[in-house]
Amino acid sequence: MNNTTTDGAELWQHFPASGTANFYIDFLKTQVMLIGRQKVIKAALLSYTDDNQKQLLARYPSLNTELDCFSNILQRIEQEKCGLVIPIKAELATEAEQPVSKINVIAGFPLIIDNQIQTIVCLALYIQHQTELNAIMGHLEWGSGFLAFYLQQEKNKRVCQQNLQITSAHNILANVIAKLDFESAGQAFCSDLATQFHCDRVSLGLAKNQKVELVCLSNSIDFSKKLALTTQIQDAMLESVEQNCLLAVPDESLDNQGKPSDDKQHTKAHYLINHATRKLSQMQGNSAVLSIPLYNQGQDEFAFAAVILERAGNMPFSAQEQSWIQAICVLLSQVLFDKHNAEQPIIKQLQNRGLTHWQKLVGRGYPNRKLAVAALASVSLLFSLWHSEYWLAADAQTYSLQQFTISAPYDGYIENSQAKAGDRVKQHQILASLDKKDLGLEKIKWQSQLSKLRGELNQAQGEFDRAKINILQAQLAQAQAELDLVNSQLQRADLAAPFAGTLIQGDLSQRLGDAVRRGESLFTLAATGEYRLHIQVPESRVLDTQVGQNGRLILKSLPNTQLQFTVSRITPVAQAGEGKSTYLLEGQFNNVDQEFMQRLRPGMQGVAKIYIDERLQLSIWSRDVIEWFQLQLWRFWG
Repeated sequence: MNNTTTDGAELWQHFPASGTANFYIDFLKTQVMLIGRQKVIKAALLSYTDDNQKQLLARYPSLNTELDCFSNILQRIEQEKCGLVIPIKAELATEAEQPVSKINVIAGFPLIIDNQIQTIVCLALYIQHQTELNAIMGHLEWGSGFLAFYLQQEKNKRVCQQNLQITSAHNILANVIAKLDFESAGQAFCSDLATQFHCDRVSLGLAKNQKVELVCLSNSIDFSKKLALTTQIQDAMLESVEQNCLLAVPDESLDNQGKPSDDKQHTKAHYLINHATRKLSQMQGNSAVLSIPLYNQGQDEFAFAAVILERAGNMPFSAQEQSWIQAICVLLSQVLFDKHNAEQPIIKQLQNRGLTHWQKLVGRGYPNRKLAVAALASVSLLFSLWHSEYWLAADAQTYSLQQFTISAPYDGYIENSQAKAGDRVKQHQILASLDKKDLGLEKIKWQSQLSKLRGELNQAQGEFDRAKINILQAQLAQAQAELDLVNSQLQRADLAAPFAGTLIQGDLSQRLGDAVRRGESLFTLAATGEYRLHIQVPESRVLDTQVGQNGRLILKSLPNTQLQFTVSRITPVAQAGEGKSTYLLEGQFNNVDQEFMQRLRPGMQGVAKIYIDERLQLSIWSRDVIEWFQLQLWRFWG
């Protein structure tokens, strides 16, 4: 096998440097020659396009060779992406070939680049011994390496060619952009195209009122618009503009009457008309003519200009040149349009824009634009007739109708706490207690003082000392008052709830032993079962409200329940907060049973909606925007 491989390598080194047209045929013949013509029944070389479609590059032994026998191995190679050998029936060998062998096989070897199959070589073989397959697969592997080198060279050539084309296009673009006016830009555009593609003349015309007016010629500033040649150039441009397509004479895809020369190439519903273009070619001695319409960006239905390239008849524009020239025109058409449009009066520019949009709306194509306008008209009609209820939405919060503050009865210390904010308490339930030790000692003090004064009073009465009796009676009354005060403070040392309700403020559990002063607020108790609603209405909407309006409320804690209420009061004082001013409205609940009211808590928040009236739905949605614009107009222009 090593000798065979070495011979193959030498043969590949002397492989003829054929052009692309014959390279694949020569490549396949070389593979057959290396393996042996007596062994190869059929051979084929296939490639894969970017969209994964198979393309036949060459076949052996003749152009009419059937290749159905390769379908199975092609499918397997596409799946497994490696070289394969599959046994086949001996009937594939013809009588002219060698007699039936022990093993007839089909071999295939792919060229894989970047995990993508580029080409596959398939062989239908007639071999005597299975050991010959190793040498055959070796030849296929050598050939795939040579093929990969060739494909890379071709790719590099294409990249270089594309880079040159892009560079030339950018040079033309830069030259056109540098011109200050449309006439100079058009002149530069025509001259650069003529130089780039070796043209005798390049013409540029503007489409206007179903006509095309010649405005620029390459390498010529002054020309007569009344000459027959000028008229014929304009007619050829108009022919391209009206058909909205590129026209070339001569064109290999069309016959002399402008009809497709091959039915397979007939992709349009009508034949192209190129009479004016062919006549222009005949006037110039059967020269090669290429006419291309120019479009404003995004308006491929209406050409604003056209360009015609003319050169010697022995240099017709190839399909590759046509595509490249068309790409340059697409690149520069917007620049030319902008320069021409900038020189027009403002009224004319607006008129052109309006006409363009109108043509898109009523002309053919642009279905999305037509659907959008129809939908907008339908929605506008709907909103002009659609009335609905206007509900004013605002933040709301529940408040208890009755609240009671429990304060410290005297200066003292907190002994214990039995309730805190959020707890529901019963009437006379102890909430907290103050320290009673000092009051107990104070009580004993005044009790002792009373006993002492009573003894002294009895003694003075026995002595009939009137003055002393009066003094002791006064001291006795004072001591009794002090004792009564101490007893009263002892009774109030236990802070009790005056009625059943919910504590909405106060938590003394973290202040045990802390000193409190007389009158200090310790708890706030709200009565349960009776609530009012506070609604914060924005300043811009407060004039929509009035007492007696009905509304609905949904609380965050009860999102599935709607509560009915009536506006009972509108306060005249604004409240500022969160960057806006609001007015407070009070609401009274309607038709809410007592059992449900027991479930409510003070401070519950939600969203209230007040019914105002019926009006156009569009005015409801757009009111904020309209009022904002009115204020801004007043702010800046008064």
